[in-house]
This record gives sequence, C-alpha cells and structure tokens, in this order.
Amino acid sequence: EAKKIYQSIEEQQQQLKLLAREQPELYSQFAQDLAALDSSYRVLKLQALQTPGHEVLIKAMLQNLYLQAELLSKQLLIIHEFNNNNKTDNNEKNNNRSI
Repeated sequence: EAKKIYQSIEEQQQQLKLLAREQPELYSQFAQDLAALDSSYRVLKLQALQTPGHEVLIKAMLQNLYLQAELLSKQLLIIHEFNNNNKTDNNEKNNNRSI
C-alpha cells in the first residue's frame, strides 16, 4: 500500500514540475509545503527503525504519505486553475486587441 502511494506521489511531483514551469514562485511555495511533510516522514521512518514495536509509527508514516498525496493533488488543481485562468485572460486580451 505504501509503495503505491509513494509511486503516486512521485508521479504527481513530476506533473507538478512540468505544469509549474510558468509559475516558478508558486511551485517554490508548493515544494516548501511538501518538503515539510517529507521531512516529518523521514523523522518517523528513522524513529520506526530505532523503536521496537513501531506499529504506531508505521501508521503515522502511512498517514503522512496520504497527506503528501492529497497535498499534491490539491496543488495540481491549483496550478491547472491558475494556468487556465492565465490562458483565458490572455485570450481575452488578444480578442480585445483585434477589435
């Protein structure tokens, strides 16, 4: 289960990088948000390796991966909407110039 989520996260990160080329500042903020969750995941993973009976930590790691996937999904939606709004604005400007 964790492997599927992790693969999904990696795919979404790649999509976000491609879509965010036009909005580097927005991508930078998104990357910071994701890095915070990833950092927490790494701490949990380290603790799980050092702690016997680490079932609670494993559950927390899974929850963290779910949160990362959800965050990426929302970020992708925001980028899509932002890019679509920019395209619409540009089309309207072009249409107004031709009138």
